[in-house]
Amino acid sequence: MTTNLIEKITIFARKHSLPPEIVYGVCVQESRLIPIAARFEPGYRWLYKVEEVCPPLCSKATEKNLQMTSFGLMQVMGAVYREYGYKGWLTALFNDTESQLEYGCRHLARKVKKYGLNEGILAYNAGSPRKNASGRYVNEDYLKNILRHSLSFKN
Repeated sequence: MTTNLIEKITIFARKHSLPPEIVYGVCVQESRLIPIAARFEPGYRWLYKVEEVCPPLCSKATEKNLQMTSFGLMQVMGAVYREYGYKGWLTALFNDTESQLEYGCRHLARKVKKYGLNEGILAYNAGSPRKNASGRYVNEDYLKNILRHSLSFKN
């Protein structure tokens, strides 16, 4: 990993009033710090105005599939990028770590503002903090992993 990526993580985290070590932890957990990471999630159903935001020369089916894919360092869903106003082909994100961090931090900051830091991290992963019948968060291990990864952040 380059110092440049750590600097970018720090810049965008601070821009959105997030602890840089937490954003780093999310990046490690979500993508292993690989900016070209992607994951198609066939069950994802929260699409954003597919016909309206589809870029020129992109089929509606392609736009739909791209909105159902998470992209980049923070693995933000394509539909979330659209919801926050990202224009153009979602595949262009692979070459744009700054946009990956901008939109990822914006989304994480919204969750943290609504739920607080720990529950905001849980919500970043699952949409909202949810508990199972025994009272444990359904994605509690996700939070533990983020916090563990954050300990290795060096600015």
